[in-house]
Amino acid sequence: MDGLIIREIKLNEIHFLDEMLYEAIFIPNGEKKLPKEIINEPELINYIEDFGRKNDFCFVAEIEKKLVGAIWIRQFTENNKGFGFINSQTPELSMAIAEDYRGKKIGKEMLTMMKSKLIELKYSQV
Repeated sequence: MDGLIIREIKLNEIHFLDEMLYEAIFIPNGEKKLPKEIINEPELINYIEDFGRKNDFCFVAEIEKKLVGAIWIRQFTENNKGFGFINSQTPELSMAIAEDYRGKKIGKEMLTMMKSKLIELKYSQV
């Protein structure tokens, strides 16, 4: 996509993950969207709360200086599990793209970048 930049998230952009966490919630076609406050539920906010901890990593997609997507990883523990928990050495991956920008291969580009980063960080699985 023309003008697409995929880069690491900046500290002053962490709040963007609130929006992306909401967008990451699967809602089947024709179903009513959940209220945005749903991201404050413990099992969801866990994916972004205090983002920037050791082993947290995020790329954002930017078009014309507007953030339109994010892909991030976070490691959980036995006592603090995410929905896809495997073990404490395996990060979970989350990704979302703003609705108006879906279907433009942005997700594919973000996944490619994250795959390279995961290899660089020496993760064997995600």
